[in-house]
Amino acid sequence: MMSVFIGRFHPVFVHLPIGILLFAALLFFASKKKKFEAVSTAVAPALAVGSFFSILSCITGYLLSISDAYNESIVFKHQWLGIATAITSIVCYIAYQKKFKYAGALIVVLTALIIITGHNGGNLTHGEDYLTAPLLNTKSDKKVIANINEAIVYKDVIEPILAAKCYSCHGDSKQKGKLRLDLPNYIIEGGEEGKVLTPYQPGSSELINRLLLPTSNEEHMPPKEKPQLTKDEVALLHWWIESGANFTAAVKNTKQTAAIKGLLASFSNSAGVNGDGANTSSGASILPTKNASPIAAVLLTQ
Repeated sequence: MMSVFIGRFHPVFVHLPIGILLFAALLFFASKKKKFEAVSTAVAPALAVGSFFSILSCITGYLLSISDAYNESIVFKHQWLGIATAITSIVCYIAYQKKFKYAGALIVVLTALIIITGHNGGNLTHGEDYLTAPLLNTKSDKKVIANINEAIVYKDVIEPILAAKCYSCHGDSKQKGKLRLDLPNYIIEGGEEGKVLTPYQPGSSELINRLLLPTSNEEHMPPKEKPQLTKDEVALLHWWIESGANFTAAVKNTKQTAAIKGLLASFSNSAGVNGDGANTSSGASILPTKNASPIAAVLLTQ
């Protein structure tokens, strides 16, 4: 559809008004100093161009929002913040041209709207914890589990992997391909292209097949610009599906190969394991640093 095609230009257009309007605000306040008075002639053109692209951003943003599945409440907020930004930019242009004495205050409001709208758009695209996640998780994404045998496979092993690598596109905020992976019932339901997993059959599960495609393939998930799953994470997902993709089963009640036992053992010593699955403590390595675990190596050569 043409509307979908046009909507995909939103990421292109949305950055132009942000940069141009912020530049206009910088020029406006710089022109208040005597030595920079000359730049005042560029303020009005910058506001005009920024306003034009802000309108294009609103249009393409709306088309994008109806072409894919996003969290409606976040889209609603972002949409109206974007419209408010576009209207305010036009008002700022008129106020500046008319030499309205409160033009400076309006430009301050415009700057605040740009920042808030941009942040909200980032949350919509990357997840609501996108900005704070690095501050809240300075070590490993891996959950420390005191007794791995008593742990629930999905809740304690699989869900953290999906949360870290999949929720930004398939979570509460955004559902690319109408697929959500943040709750069991959504995982079972699948997306617009059908089911993504078949219990006991990882080879027939799209969730696994997409992960194993080359990153250059457009169908590969996650997209190559996103954080990728490690080989061991893929192996754990494969094992979970092969075991029946049960959402309530405990680790002790599942069949485990020696390789999987090694991967699971690392959860009891996560403080000494880095993101690649290598033990960074002074002791012996739990998982290989450079080479994939045996089961992962098999998976990645299929």
